[in-house]
Amino acid sequence: RLFRDQTLIDAFVFGELCKAHNVIIVTPQMRLNLRDRMHMRLYRMEVERAADELELMQSRLGNARNLKGRQGYYSGQNLPTGYVIDTRQKIEANGMMVDNENYQRMQPYEPHANVIRYIFRLARRGMTPTQIARRCKKEGVVFPPFPPELKIGTNSKTIVRLRQNPDGSWPVTCSRARSILENPAYIGWRIWQGEMISTEGHPPIV
Repeated sequence: RLFRDQTLIDAFVFGELCKAHNVIIVTPQMRLNLRDRMHMRLYRMEVERAADELELMQSRLGNARNLKGRQGYYSGQNLPTGYVIDTRQKIEANGMMVDNENYQRMQPYEPHANVIRYIFRLARRGMTPTQIARRCKKEGVVFPPFPPELKIGTNSKTIVRLRQNPDGSWPVTCSRARSILENPAYIGWRIWQGEMISTEGHPPIV
């Protein structure tokens, strides 16, 4: 538990420090005095086993993340601006609480989605990303701040990296307009690790 270093360099340096300072390592299973050659050998075996377990855990978690992503569920990736993750496990329907079929899936956040649609309308008129950014600045078109209930890392993971206005909103910049216009997520396509998984992966914004 002391190390997340699969090269074992830190673990062996730590072992040598314990040996030099006569530190006894106590685990639930054993006590190790690394000045003893056999104990040092046991210590090396334990840290090597821990590194193998870490590699196995990473493989399992990676496979689970990949499976969730391919199925359309949120798995830690950055969200396209204009979308949020539906975190409601239950919703009300006909006076009853039922399972939410959109739980952990991308859904349009209308205050931001409206800005996305405006950007696309300007692009259809032949405006470049630079011209779009200038028009939005002139007309005061911005991505408004999230309400308190949506200020979670999942939803603001991408947009929080942008420069904010004094009121907490985000301006439409040239680079942001360009990335939006090039992103197929806005027509409902689900892309996972460079592969197009579905053309109906989530509700489209445009």
